[in-house]
Amino acid sequence: SPVFDILPIEQVGDEFHAQNVVWSLGDVMISRVVAPSVHVKRKKVNLSKAPTDHWVLTYCRQGETDVQTPKGEFNAAGGVPFLWSLGEEFESKRTRVDRIQIMMSRGALSGLTPLLEASRGSALATPWGSLLGDYIIAVERSLPSMQPSDVPRLAASIPSMIAACIAPSAEHSMLAQEEIEGGLSERARRAIQAHLQSPQLRPGTLCRILGISRSQLYRLFERTGGVAQYIQPGAFEPAI
Repeated sequence: SPVFDILPIEQVGDEFHAQNVVWSLGDVMISRVVAPSVHVKRKKVNLSKAPTDHWVLTYCRQGETDVQTPKGEFNAAGGVPFLWSLGEEFESKRTRVDRIQIMMSRGALSGLTPLLEASRGSALATPWGSLLGDYIIAVERSLPSMQPSDVPRLAASIPSMIAACIAPSAEHSMLAQEEIEGGLSERARRAIQAHLQSPQLRPGTLCRILGISRSQLYRLFERTGGVAQYIQPGAFEPAI
């Protein structure tokens, strides 16, 4: 409040246990929220009291969200990012979630305005949207150990990755090559964790799971001593 009106959907007595961790990166702000189910409204009165108009990219690691915007209604399942704007009315009902949210000023993303306008108020349920989700997880995981000198580069790289995923093209992919590899690294990390006890866990198996070539796989793990070294038990922290 006053940005949103929020009502709990599930509540035991007067308790509402939630956690919200926020990182401020200048024109970009990232938050991770673990919270019970809620009904969220941003109405005209909220817009007048808190007239911020940031773009918002939301990704639920767990839980799903029913969303209503002036552009339409949609459901975003866990693992599907969605894009919306604080500059317009918004309503959502979500289950208990573990959610990462990236808020970006319109001024910082002015060059992407046509792309963002075309994709706002929609779930990015595409292969590129899935890769964007992996990248969001990788970014959030790296934030606690990030140095102040790394912040400007990260803040500048996030728009490049968003452009590559909401409007795939050779040009956008080239500009976001490092970020795309960061998303693939996170996907590979989770695949290795899920299959670590399998005797079939080999580079070829990972290539099939990730949908990439062997040369791409080896490039992802160059900074960690190679894919075979990374698969060793306990080696779960690739560089972003």
